[in-house]
Parts: sequence; C-alpha cells; structure tokens
Amino acid sequence: MRRFILAAATLGLSVMGFRPAGAAVVFQENFDSHPVTYSTNDPYWSDNTKANGYIVQTTADVPLPWSFGTEISSDVSGPGHFFLFNGTDWYSTAGTFIPPSHDQFYISPVFAVTPHTDYQVSFYLTSANQQTDPPPLLIQGEIGGTLLGTQITPGTYASSGWQRYAYNWNSGTNTSASLVMHDYTTTPVGNDFGLDQITVQSIPLPSSVVAGLAGLALCVLSRSRTKAA
Repeated sequence: MRRFILAAATLGLSVMGFRPAGAAVVFQENFDSHPVTYSTNDPYWSDNTKANGYIVQTTADVPLPWSFGTEISSDVSGPGHFFLFNGTDWYSTAGTFIPPSHDQFYISPVFAVTPHTDYQVSFYLTSANQQTDPPPLLIQGEIGGTLLGTQITPGTYASSGWQRYAYNWNSGTNTSASLVMHDYTTTPVGNDFGLDQITVQSIPLPSSVVAGLAGLALCVLSRSRTKAA
C-alpha cells in the first residue's frame, strides 16, 4: 500500500511539473507569413519554384493562364492566405496525372514533441470544385509515421465553407515529428482544394485530475514529513 501511495505521489508531482492545465502549441502554420517553409515528395507544379505562388488569398490569385475565379474567396480568418493545391497543373515528366507514389503535397518542418504525450492535430480543408467533378478528393494527414483517421472528402467552399478536422495522437517515444498531408487522388480533374490553419498542440489533463493528483502528492509528502519529525 505504501508503495502505491508513493507511486501516486510521484505521478502527482510529475503532473504538476510536466503536464500543465493549458495546452502547448508545438507547431502552427496559417500560411500568412511569406515565404512559407514546407516541402513535398514530388512537385505537383510544372515548375517547383512556383511553390509559394500557390499561397493565395483567393483562387482568383492562381498564377496560371486560366483562373478559378473566386471558388475559394477567402482563407479561414477572412483576410489572410491559404495553401491551394492545384491538381490541374501539369507535371513536366508525367503528363497531367500525379504519380500515385508521390502523394505528399505538404510536409511540415520538423518540430519538437514530448515523449508519451497526447497531442491534437487539426487543420481546415475546403474544395474548389463542384461535387459533380470526378473523382472525389481523398486527403489524409500523417504525423510521426501514424496516419490520422480515414481519407477525407471535404465539401465545397460554396456549400460548406472551410471545414475543420481534428485528431488525437500520442507521441510514444518520439522527441520530434513532422506533419505530412497526402492527396490520394491522382487525376487532375476535380483535384483542387485549399488547406489552412494547421495546429499541433498538447492535450492537457483535466484540471480536476491535476488538482486531485497534486493534492494526493502534497498529502503524502506531508505525512512523510510528520513521521520523520
């Protein structure tokens, strides 16, 4: 019993020292600061130097001979920028089709995480195409080698606006991680969408749990000091 109490006290002190009640943001990208730092496992533009040309305020800003118009007329916040994936641009080596093995359209810089900690990964998506444009979008996030949830088919900006997706992830033994976004739709037709407001933050323990463990730890320490005296 004494060992159990001491273990609980140790856990309580650990919580007090390392698991604050507030969430800690370890990575965030809203695409408003230029140039945006990210990479891909293969350029889906005809020229990869155009990468930051696809960080836009509206789809009318697309740097191509044609224009989307205002299918996506603003970012999540309103006046800022978002990342536009344009599946209708041409590959210089693969015609108009995206190679199936090259689906990582956004790879974040590496950021630090705390081992054995729960995190929430969230981001916003919206489609620039009508639902009748085949085939459907198939998007999925990945962090630390773990795929998040199932493949996503977001609604259009016109019908659904920006849609938020959130997933929980435990860091395990990882001390660092990178967020990867996959687009599994290989045809250029209908494969146009926006990404915005990426956030990775720790999930805090409920305040009631923190208070209970801290109280237990203090009680055990007080009893130990009384006996020692």
